[in-house]
Amino acid sequence: MIRRATLDDLDVIWALRLKTSALLKKRGIDQWQSIFPTLSQFKRDIDEQSFYVLVLDQIVGMMSLKEGVEPTYDVIYEGDWHQDIPYVTIHRIAVDEAYRGQGHGMELLNFAKHEAERLGYHYLRIDTHQKNLAAIHRFTSFGFQYCGYILLDESHPTERKRLAYDLYWEYL
Repeated sequence: MIRRATLDDLDVIWALRLKTSALLKKRGIDQWQSIFPTLSQFKRDIDEQSFYVLVLDQIVGMMSLKEGVEPTYDVIYEGDWHQDIPYVTIHRIAVDEAYRGQGHGMELLNFAKHEAERLGYHYLRIDTHQKNLAAIHRFTSFGFQYCGYILLDESHPTERKRLAYDLYWEYL
């Protein structure tokens, strides 16, 4: 079951963030290796009702779905977005390492697509580190297309380059 997160979930969400950071570090991926994403970002997402958790016997996955313009997507290098229409951005998506390989990442992406549609959108954007091959494979397997790369905000303390992907589907 995927549901909106509540502040009661914050400790478990933060623990999943730390586990994901450790996994990425073990894989040599400079993503989630600084203070970002911060506890306050997760809290803000929950307060804005834009954060979701995947619950089995416990919280095993999470993601943020943001409506509106993502400022770091304003400039894209060595490519272009496939659409110039309103979109929903997926951020802070993760699945607990113990539950990987069971289709939960795809379940979160499928939920994101349906939730975007429920909100009146038919366009998603997402980004990831260039070394995060598992995420890249998951995104492209779901139908996301590579668009180019973006740079995170200048205040970001680690590598800023992120590969950008989008997914557009027709109105039915």
